[in-house]
Amino acid sequence: MAKELFGQLKKANDKYTIIASTATPDRDDEIILSSAFKNLKTFLATNPVILWAHDYSKAPIGKAVGGKITDNELVLNIEFAETDFGKEVKYLYDNGFMSSFSVGFIPKNWDRDPDGRLVFTEVELLETSAVPVPANAQANILRSAKSAGVDLKEIKKVFSIESSNQTVEPKGVIQEKAKRTITQKLKNNLRR
Repeated sequence: MAKELFGQLKKANDKYTIIASTATPDRDDEIILSSAFKNLKTFLATNPVILWAHDYSKAPIGKAVGGKITDNELVLNIEFAETDFGKEVKYLYDNGFMSSFSVGFIPKNWDRDPDGRLVFTEVELLETSAVPVPANAQANILRSAKSAGVDLKEIKKVFSIESSNQTVEPKGVIQEKAKRTITQKLKNNLRR
C-alpha cells in the first residue's frame, strides 16, 4: 500500500530533510499516525531506499540516512543517488518542479475514528518514493500558499491533527477558515 503526501524539503550539503508522512487525512480519507512507523530504526539500518513512484523494479534514486518520528510526522533525512536518474530527480526538487513524497507500507493494525475514517496505528515501512502527484490534498494548497507569501508554519499548525486516547479529530472549523483565508490571499495575489 502506498500513500502519497506533501513532502517539505530542506537542503543542507546535498542532504535533504523531508516530511515523508503526516497524520492528516489523505485523498483516500485515511490517516497514518506518525507513531505507526514502529520499524523506522530497522528500515534505516537495513534497506532505507528512496524509489521513483513506488517502482520496485528500478534501482533506488536515493537513500534515507536518518530519520525521526514527531507528534504528527515521519521525518527523513535523504540523499539522492549519483546516477543520471537520481540527479534528474534531484534537479526537479531543487528547482521546484516536485515537492511530494509517498510512503510504501504494509498495514499491520488500524482503527476507525468517529467519522469512520481508517486510521493506521501500525505499519511496516517498506520504502519512501519521490512522486509527481501527491495524495494529500493539502500539497497544492501549501505550495500555492508559499508562493503567495502565506506563512507555512501557521498553515501547518492549522491543518495538524490532535490525537488523544486513540481518537483522531480534525480541526474542521479552523481548517475551513484557513482554507478561505488562503484562497482569498491566492486570489488577491493573482489579481496583482
